[in-house]
Amino acid sequence: MTTTIHMSIKTLYNQNDSFSRDAKLAKILWLAKEKLKKECDILDVGCGDGKIGGELVNMGHHVDGVDVSEKGINSAREKGINAQLSQIEEFETDKKYDLIIMTDILEHLFEPLEILKKTKNWLKDDGKIVMNFPNHLDLRNRFRMFFGHSVVHWDHKELAPWDYQHIRFLTLKEIRKMAELAGFFIAKEQFNFMGGGIIPVKLTPSFVRYILVKKWPALFSGKFGFLLSQTKPEKVFRKFFPKTLKGM
Repeated sequence: MTTTIHMSIKTLYNQNDSFSRDAKLAKILWLAKEKLKKECDILDVGCGDGKIGGELVNMGHHVDGVDVSEKGINSAREKGINAQLSQIEEFETDKKYDLIIMTDILEHLFEPLEILKKTKNWLKDDGKIVMNFPNHLDLRNRFRMFFGHSVVHWDHKELAPWDYQHIRFLTLKEIRKMAELAGFFIAKEQFNFMGGGIIPVKLTPSFVRYILVKKWPALFSGKFGFLLSQTKPEKVFRKFFPKTLKGM
């Protein structure tokens, strides 16, 4: 089968795979739990097949979606999502949202900062953004690169470097800076201890993994999760999971 790669000057992703969504609902529910206590207008960027948005619809929220995959859009619409076929760079709306979800999106964009800035136009005054970013520089990936492997994330090691769709490899510090430059404040951060390999979870006590990921999240977290706010919070809440929980 021939794989079709869409590449504009701003975005790289695989149109055949874009309908499959691997972001987990539990992660979104923790990051945005205060927001989701009431009925929300939500924009799911890269909604895929509607797996996440459909669950939010079932919880009583109104969900709009945008994705590049026609197959994904059709599936999302069947789940009650008002889904639109569009590249995120070309997407426009006059609607204002309580919550925008951008999970596993920004690492595919040539200009993630500009897209993040653009989302401010789609938020209500108290609107928030949930986003996450894979950590390509966790300890396991650093060891892989030390021994001659490419920057391809260990969770995607079945992919050849020339087929890899991630094009932005940001550190934790750089992601925080990007959010600041886009005009946002970080209200919450979420870190999961990286998957098995260099430090097998089954052989490591939970408290040891907790200490490691809390002390050095840039090394030991496999993915970073964030809740972005337009106003400065009194305190930034951080959650450290010694193991990636079911659904996260």
